[in-house]
Amino acid sequence: MKKFIKLIAFIMSCICVIAVLIPAKKTEASDGSITVSAPGSVEAGQSFEVTITVSSSYSMLVTMFNLDYDNGLVTCNGSGIEVDPNEYSVAVSNPAGRIPFQMEGKKVNKITIKVPFEAKKAGNVNFTINDVLIAGQKTENGSSEYLNLSSSGATTNIAAQGSSDATLNSISISGVPLPGFAKWTVDYTYNVPNETTAVDIYATTSQEATTIKIEGNPSGLAVGNNVIKIITTAPVSYTHLTLPTILRV
Repeated sequence: MKKFIKLIAFIMSCICVIAVLIPAKKTEASDGSITVSAPGSVEAGQSFEVTITVSSSYSMLVTMFNLDYDNGLVTCNGSGIEVDPNEYSVAVSNPAGRIPFQMEGKKVNKITIKVPFEAKKAGNVNFTINDVLIAGQKTENGSSEYLNLSSSGATTNIAAQGSSDATLNSISISGVPLPGFAKWTVDYTYNVPNETTAVDIYATTSQEATTIKIEGNPSGLAVGNNVIKIITTAPVSYTHLTLPTILRV
């Protein structure tokens, strides 16, 4: 038994020595980045722009990568792609889910690319960077070598058509429809007698997914003007503000 314990102790000590001798694997430092910026939400049928920024502290000589996306949700006008520096030009006819970028022949530290898209139908479309190959110089007169650039993508939520409508469909005050209501009218005045100290405000939206927030104090009316804010927000973050004033005479 004692021999067995000594053997185990010897094996454990050997493992400890090996662990000390083997150097930990170092994380390779990034030489720059490729980032994708896109709107958080758009409406089907709406045009929008995706921006790709390639940057490095070193001089980039050759820049190659692919921008991948779901062409079932969006379409790209390849001839409308803009690149800065404008010595580079990228034109892709009828891209279908992948746009290849290959830029070379100029020393640069930053490249900005603007890609036009149109949303086709509702869903979440991911824009990702793949197959990156960047070559450049880490010293002024050094030889060309591969640069390690990190990359990050972006996601855009496409809402159904009509989702940008944040207007109201109706407003009622204590069960009475607000006189003169119209969806694009913002300011209203509604008179109540002096003995009325509280009212109930109820509103409906033009489209179902819009949210409503009421600010003010309709349950504690002061004598005179009481401004109430009805804030409505559509799924694509468009906001509409309606300001009925309750006048307690």
